[in-house]
Amino acid sequence: MCKLVFDSETEYARELERKMDRLHLFAREKLQQSSATKKQRYDVTAVPTRFNVGSGVWLHNPKKKKGRSPKLAREWEGPYVVVNHHNDVVVHIKRSARSKPKIAHVNRVKTY
Repeated sequence: MCKLVFDSETEYARELERKMDRLHLFAREKLQQSSATKKQRYDVTAVPTRFNVGSGVWLHNPKKKKGRSPKLAREWEGPYVVVNHHNDVVVHIKRSARSKPKIAHVNRVKTY
């Protein structure tokens, strides 16, 4: 086992800082690689969905109630109407003309 000998505490602190910086960069690279791999695997099965404004949709909104089996609960609410698109993955939906619009991710919405 090799023991490092330093002349002063500041030299030890500088060496420790260099090692920490290298480890931080290493960890960041590994996280980026992992993120890229996960995105690539997700994109293989992802299907882009675009809903037309005015079309009917269901909203997936499961609710858990105490004493009731989730197997028998209604997981889909609706029908809703698509009011507009905020961006590619977020839509504004309304249940009726007077109701307040909801914002939903396209993964939680399916056609009516």
